[in-house]
Amino acid sequence: MNNDISKLYDVISPSDNEMLSRLSESDIVDFLNLINQYKLVLRDGIGVNLDETFGVEIECEGVKWEKIMRKVLKNWGLYDDTSLLCGAELKSPKLRDVKENWLQLKKMCSMLSKYSEIGINCGGHVHVGIQALKDGRKSLINFMKLWSIYEHIIFRFSFGEFLGPRPVFKGNSKSVRDAFQEMCYYDSIGALSERELFMMLKHDKCQAVNFRHYDTFKTIEFRCPNGTLNPVIWQNNINLFVKMLLYSSSLMYDERKIKEKMSNSISDKTSSKIYVDDALEFVDLIFDNNMDKIYFLRQYLKSFEVSDEYEIAKSFC
Repeated sequence: MNNDISKLYDVISPSDNEMLSRLSESDIVDFLNLINQYKLVLRDGIGVNLDETFGVEIECEGVKWEKIMRKVLKNWGLYDDTSLLCGAELKSPKLRDVKENWLQLKKMCSMLSKYSEIGINCGGHVHVGIQALKDGRKSLINFMKLWSIYEHIIFRFSFGEFLGPRPVFKGNSKSVRDAFQEMCYYDSIGALSERELFMMLKHDKCQAVNFRHYDTFKTIEFRCPNGTLNPVIWQNNINLFVKMLLYSSSLMYDERKIKEKMSNSISDKTSSKIYVDDALEFVDLIFDNNMDKIYFLRQYLKSFEVSDEYEIAKSFC
């Protein structure tokens, strides 16, 4: 695999916003095959306003505490994690989309890769500031609908460099698809205030989307990603969750399409399979540039490998 993307750019300009779901079947096959040869690299930024904030919790095992403590950057916090084998959790400060912050993340991942490892039960949690939900309650309901439709796509993507979820996935980051969809069918949900809706959602911490930090830290926590020490995957995961929330607040939110999709059965769709049509539809909705779509699809497809097991995928970064 190489990173010569000239052929890919001959087909699709990274700065344009091609509707991939409308391509012909043959063009989609050619496009996805080109993506499969593209190796992801850390970008200088993901193109969001500096008002948007996010943070990470990097779980690791086999920790060499003294060496890590000497290398941790100022404002980053290192904590013991007794749920892991000689485990620790490194928490970032509040981050923004500037090159310096991405380089900090890269530096911490590189340091941890020397003095720890990703065990089979490690997670990679992402926090996003609730200010991304510009219209509060309405934006949150939009997000719930979006997630409930595409959770099977989001989960596979969030497995990062692995083909399946970590063994403790179902206990620590439960599916919220059915719960979100059921709530969105309540006639009374539109009458709830933003706070009332958040209170209704925060009953369980161990969900794929955790709302318990709404009051204290003003963030939404995404718990579904597998652990990783690859900064490219961290950046990709952050980009997904921030852009999902921003899309849910956008005038571009396609209420008609979302309503149409919610009326179709999705309960039989799983993260152990690849759904190309759904993935293309999803990226067309939430991303406004081809580069974001390429990065998402590369991590989602994972060389088109499929497995229910927690095993490493072929390198795509």
